[in-house]
Amino acid sequence: ETITSWLGQTFQIPYRTVFAGIPDKYENLFYKSLFAFNYIAETMDADFDWFIKTDDDTYLIVDNLRKYLRTLDPSQSYFVGHRMKPHLDNGFNSGGAGYVLSRFFLQ
Repeated sequence: ETITSWLGQTFQIPYRTVFAGIPDKYENLFYKSLFAFNYIAETMDADFDWFIKTDDDTYLIVDNLRKYLRTLDPSQSYFVGHRMKPHLDNGFNSGGAGYVLSRFFLQ
């Protein structure tokens, strides 16, 4: 388990339950995200309206994101991000730039 502190509180994060047995390779990023969102859906989806996936070098202006998300209903299906279409006909939302999932979409 990873122990982390935030605002004076200490948390234990059971990352091994999510990523156990998945080699740390670029080809596995999709599966890591899939398993992470599955874990979130099973353990904490009732506590939050929105879920964001970003890389560790992504810069967010949280106030702007919060303002935009207030215009959307988290009980509806939303997958918000920058749509890219270089390899897939329907495109995909870039993980590096980040994307946001509504509670309903995650379920």
